[in-house]
Amino acid sequence: MSKRMWITGILGACVALFSYQAVAQQPAPGARVIEVPFGSGVYYQGSSGWVTLRMSPFMPFYSGGAKEFFVGSRDLSFEMPGAHAGLAVFDTKPTFYLRGYRAGSSLRLVRSAEKQDYRKVSLSGSRDPRAWGRFRSADVTEIEAEAIADGVLRVRPRTDLKPGEYILVSSVDQGFRGIRLAYEFGVAAPANR
Repeated sequence: MSKRMWITGILGACVALFSYQAVAQQPAPGARVIEVPFGSGVYYQGSSGWVTLRMSPFMPFYSGGAKEFFVGSRDLSFEMPGAHAGLAVFDTKPTFYLRGYRAGSSLRLVRSAEKQDYRKVSLSGSRDPRAWGRFRSADVTEIEAEAIADGVLRVRPRTDLKPGEYILVSSVDQGFRGIRLAYEFGVAAPANR
């Protein structure tokens, strides 16, 4: 009989331990639970639900011709079709959720120039083949990135964004710094609400 009580006691302790862990993992009452959609990408949670930011490979090209390439300034530009991004937010400090990125991922928030039927990001070129281009400091906004789960980052600008067009540029992986992705969005002017 004592052997049965001992086994029952151990089982009871195990159940209590697992129950405690399950309760400890539950969010606090009234806490906002964020369930980021599955799949790598960048997401914004709007009033109508989750929206995926359009992604394109970030591949800047040299401006000018062959002469400028060898003796000129070697400036680069990245162009996106359309006068505006598919997503326009009204929040001047929007929060984005990145799935598939780790803490410490290389991320840049860059403003793009609006043209008649496209958007353009200008970069300063370099003769060093390891440094293919640098964003103009006036176009870059500092961001805060926080890991909220394994492989999920919450990213937002440190300061309010002015109305206009932006891209969030990320490296695919630490080992592939030359491969970058651009996620586009716009910040709508208050009059457009």
